[in-house]
Amino acid sequence: MSESASELGQVVLVTGGAKRVGKTVSLNLAGRGYRVAIHANTSLDSAKELVEQIENNGGEAMAIGADLTDESAARKMIDDVAEHFGQLDVLVHCAAIWSPKPLEDAKAEDVRRNFDINSVASFICTQHAGLIMC
Repeated sequence: MSESASELGQVVLVTGGAKRVGKTVSLNLAGRGYRVAIHANTSLDSAKELVEQIENNGGEAMAIGADLTDESAARKMIDDVAEHFGQLDVLVHCAAIWSPKPLEDAKAEDVRRNFDINSVASFICTQHAGLIMC
């Protein structure tokens, strides 16, 4: 029989983990015994409320803020999570933006912002977390 996440003390970082899909992922993983680091950028208060909810249900969590378009801030966030919990085992990247616009109103800067947050930030976090996990 395999050990559970709580028996292994596994740590997960959920980017964008305070609202919408990320909140659901954070709560689900906490319920499965993971120690959860909940990332937020503009919704850090929501992340702190979610930490309280997880802890009130017997889980272990932390809230951490970072602008993932800032490469050094993204790397520092991952380092801080690993330092706080002593390890990092899983990264779930839910941080994303979506600002729908009619094609005729879309600008190149809109595409760049979406690409920076939805693709480049994901790469930076995955690269740095992967190196820590190894």
